[in-house]
Parts: sequence; structure tokens; C-alpha cells
Amino acid sequence: MAAAGGQSRGHVLALGVLAGIIVLWAGLMAFALVEAALPTHEHGVVVVVFPPGFGDETAVFHAVVAAGGRPLRGSWFGNVWTVSGDDPGFVGRLKTAGAWGAFAPGVFSPVSLGGCFSAPLPPAS
Repeated sequence: MAAAGGQSRGHVLALGVLAGIIVLWAGLMAFALVEAALPTHEHGVVVVVFPPGFGDETAVFHAVVAAGGRPLRGSWFGNVWTVSGDDPGFVGRLKTAGAWGAFAPGVFSPVSLGGCFSAPLPPAS
């Protein structure tokens, strides 16, 4: 019986350590995303993130157009789009329209997300 109780405590400890690592990682990722967000005066091609409950892709499309931008392409997530706006303050207008933030397109590229495990992309032909 003592072995079973000791094994149970070991599992609880392992789960506690795993939960702590996940909480730490989530906090660091939240901080990194806040720091990576573009300032409100920026414009050009950006990746914009709207809240998950913002609406369907049509609502995101209309919000981007209302901010003076052009939707370029969507993503796997209906609330994340690559968009373009030529006028200064485009990012600020996106935030006013309900976006959580806008980021440089390279922030979400597969190479930067893969870190040490990603391979360089082949040259365009």
C-alpha cells in the first residue's frame, strides 16, 4: 500500500510541475505578443487579430474595410487576417474597429514559430 501512495504523490507532483510550466509559458507568450504588437501609427501589410467571438469572417472583412484597409488573405482562424492599409494610423483604426492587435507578418511566419526546429524556406523560383 505504501508504494501506491508514494506513486500517487509522484504523479501529483509531476502534474503540478507540468501545470506550472504551462502557466509560465502562457504568461511569457502573452507578454511577447503584447511587446510584438505594432504601434497605432503604423500602416502597410499587417496581421490583424480580432477577438474569437468577434463574429464570422464577414464581420472581420467589414471591420478591416471600415478601418480603411484591404483584406489580403485569411488564416486557419477566422479572426486572424493578413490585411493592408496605406494611410498612417491604420493599426489604430483596426483597434478602434475591435481588433486585439496588429503584428508584422513575420511574427506569425512558420519559420519564426518553429524556432530551432524549422528549416529555411527554399528560394522562390
